[in-house]
Amino acid sequence: MWNNRIRLIASAIIRQRIVRHEDVALLRDLTLIYGGISRDEAGDLVRIERHVTNISSDWPSFFTETLTSHLIWESRPTGTLTIYDAEWLSLRLGLSSVGPSQCSQALIDALASESHDPDHVRTLFAVIAGHAKPVLRPTPPVPSGDNIMLFPSRVYRAGFSA
Repeated sequence: MWNNRIRLIASAIIRQRIVRHEDVALLRDLTLIYGGISRDEAGDLVRIERHVTNISSDWPSFFTETLTSHLIWESRPTGTLTIYDAEWLSLRLGLSSVGPSQCSQALIDALASESHDPDHVRTLFAVIAGHAKPVLRPTPPVPSGDNIMLFPSRVYRAGFSA
């Protein structure tokens, strides 16, 4: 099954270093055919955002609407941005390393306005950007059972040696 309907168009746009009105119209048609986008397609849209600076006036609204729809309404739990999605987006956008792109702030604002908990979205991106450091991730569960012995940084089943 083909997971990415826009890969060839995205690659051509990045190579040409320009997003034209026709490109946005084609991307909109391709992404709306089945009512949503895949994670790979979302990644390609972010690649365009990061690598192309000469953009049409249609790009910001298309980019923010499509990514907001994907991250808030097409992902589970619906209506919420998870820490994993926020980290994925931040890493792809390069928020903590190279700074915001042209549409980064508009995207974060759109995610916050569409989310059930806008403060949560803003806190996630503030933490990711390094402005605050609350603990957001739960600690992983510790394995339990009679046949498991815990050693520093390793888990061994009884009867096995390292």
